[in-house]
Amino acid sequence: MARTTSNSKFDNPASLMLNTRRLLNDRDLLQVHRETLIPYHWLLKFHKGTFNNPSVNRVQYLYEQLSGLKIRTIK
Repeated sequence: MARTTSNSKFDNPASLMLNTRRLLNDRDLLQVHRETLIPYHWLLKFHKGTFNNPSVNRVQYLYEQLSGLKIRTIK
């Protein structure tokens, strides 16, 4: 596995991550797990902000499930 260094330009939480975490604040994590099939421990770590750089695909999926909005793909 390649080693990467931390970079403040891309390792800081961005709007998608922050907005998704805010949507998760008032939700029962166990219920979100059941609805999305995202592992409960991942949700817990994400909610607490433990991840420095979580998978954008999983964050996007969670955002879309919690908000009911699809992120538009640029053509």
